[in-house]
Amino acid sequence: MDLVGVLINLAREAEPVIIVIQGVAGLIAIFLFTSGLVDLWMAGNANSQKFLSGNQHSSIAGAIVQLFIAILFLAVADLELLGIATRTFTNDYTAARLTSSSFSYAPNATNARRAELAIFAIVAILQVIGLIAFMKGLFVLNGRAKGTTQDSYGKGICFLVGGVGCWNIVYVAWVINNTIGFNIWGLFKI
Repeated sequence: MDLVGVLINLAREAEPVIIVIQGVAGLIAIFLFTSGLVDLWMAGNANSQKFLSGNQHSSIAGAIVQLFIAILFLAVADLELLGIATRTFTNDYTAARLTSSSFSYAPNATNARRAELAIFAIVAILQVIGLIAFMKGLFVLNGRAKGTTQDSYGKGICFLVGGVGCWNIVYVAWVINNTIGFNIWGLFKI
């Protein structure tokens, strides 16, 4: 089996993986929203702080940020937040994942079709990576707002922007091509 065949077989699994990640994002949203409400209650009741471990403390600001991050995770669950973020950064609304039907592959396909399928496969794999990076950025921002991580807000924002860039790699490749003249897709001889 050649590299294009391996990429296509790997990319066929990208859509189910993204669907699972969307479901996980929905569950994370429910968990963060519930724990944000608990934090909000604990911040209002001074006596409830004794139930927290040594370094932790509840604050109203941290609870409100956690509720907001929960809402953002809910928007990630249906890919609308990624669509809005790609529209903001790239002026191109990309809130759809590549589907498995994009990878119809005939064993005797021409080289141009094989290269096109390889590009689709790379885009699908980068969409999975971008979605995970975007969620990591939200986790970093939430942890920083609550004071439970040493990561900075800048690191979280870098994960968010990098996730959007991976999600919409077609636009990023277009910008690289028009800025420095390097055609990334030209590597595949299309």
